[in-house]
Amino acid sequence: NYHREAEEGTVRDVGIVLEQELEKKGINVIHDKTMHDRPSYNESYNRSLETIQSLTQQYPTAVYVIDLHRDAAAAAATEGKYIEINGERVAKFSMVVGKQNDNYTSLYAFAKKVSERAESMYAGYGGAIIEQNYKYNEFVSDKALLLEVGNNKNTIEESRRCAVYFANVLADIIEEEQQ
Repeated sequence: NYHREAEEGTVRDVGIVLEQELEKKGINVIHDKTMHDRPSYNESYNRSLETIQSLTQQYPTAVYVIDLHRDAAAAAATEGKYIEINGERVAKFSMVVGKQNDNYTSLYAFAKKVSERAESMYAGYGGAIIEQNYKYNEFVSDKALLLEVGNNKNTIEESRRCAVYFANVLADIIEEEQQ
């Protein structure tokens, strides 16, 4: 695992943009910046589950849980996956849904809703849904997303822009669901 200590230029940086954009829209955000894949990746989901459980106890009305990642590009890739929105290169996103979760049907339905809303708001932006035979920590909420923003071949600017547009999509869904 390669890590940078600074937040700038990392997935945590992208998380800060997502947090700021959602808060501009009046959505309260709890952004935990703990790096759970240290000292090793193998226990990262166990460590992050402890954090999620602690936060959901502190904030019992929290509904949406986002586990933010940056995907790894195929070795042969020369650039990240992106789309142009309003003349800007924006990293594409995907969502991973764990098929071993008891709430898999709800998780998949929510990911599908996000993907379809993204596509309707920004043509070509709808995120891929990747199903895996794992749980991750998505069982904590029917509105949990394991969100992959761009990949290691995308620029940080492309990934930050993805967070801006994703915040618009998520805010639109949250507003609709709260009516």
